[in-house]
Amino acid sequence: MNTHNQSFIILFSSLSKEILHNDVHNKNGCFKCNRNCDFCSNFMQQTDSFCCVKTRRKYWIEQSITRTSRNIIYLATCTRCTLQYVGSTTTEFKVRFRNHKSSMLTNKKTCEGALHFNCGEHAVKDFEFIGIEKIYHLNSNRSLDNVLLIN
Repeated sequence: MNTHNQSFIILFSSLSKEILHNDVHNKNGCFKCNRNCDFCSNFMQQTDSFCCVKTRRKYWIEQSITRTSRNIIYLATCTRCTLQYVGSTTTEFKVRFRNHKSSMLTNKKTCEGALHFNCGEHAVKDFEFIGIEKIYHLNSNRSLDNVLLIN
């Protein structure tokens, strides 16, 4: 085998490992990490779709979303009450989740999720999070600060 072919095989082997390793990012859906982090292990749902509890309509997630995705719209569901909260973040998904969790545990009134959590018999484990859409183009007149509460 000549040197050129050996180099090609080594390069191909390296590329195929990289492609296999990153294969999850080539698919659509909300994906957990392989690191056993608190967010992915206990709160984030790995799925390619989500349902609106109120309309019972199913929606497909059309991008690949992970815990490190930014500029996303996400769905938080209270599994105890089936109340759904749609929010958005420009920070990493995992950071926004930590903010929600902190607000819930410290009884802050900073977001609808925390208000709902603190009004009744809830545990943090009653909440599930799904990234549902990435926003690729934000201009100075549009922000991701708008939220919608669906019940």
